[in-house]
Amino acid sequence: MKRTTVAVWLLILTLAIGIFSSFFVHRCFKSIDQLLAQAQEACAVQDYESCREISALATEYFMKQEHLLALFLRRDYLRSLSTDISALSEYSRAEYAQDFLFESSKTRTELAAIKHLFFSII
Repeated sequence: MKRTTVAVWLLILTLAIGIFSSFFVHRCFKSIDQLLAQAQEACAVQDYESCREISALATEYFMKQEHLLALFLRRDYLRSLSTDISALSEYSRAEYAQDFLFESSKTRTELAAIKHLFFSII
């Protein structure tokens, strides 16, 4: 009887962690993707100051969530994302506009790929 109760509680705990991780990863990646899309739009209309601010917000948001994301995702994926997101604010100048658009598109693609890998495992 006790084994069954413990097994049921472990199952419930495992399901709860799985559901939490799914919502958390989806919410984080969606927020970062939206920030990067806003930064791309700002860069496209040559508003480089807003582009820099939004890129800094994306970096700050990612850094705040990185420790929890590390519980659910491989650290090499997070390290790569961290490097890409952190570098974006350096490209948010008029002379690097094309580079910013390319790097932000690459980062958004990488976000989508990691999200797909995460949800394909679950």
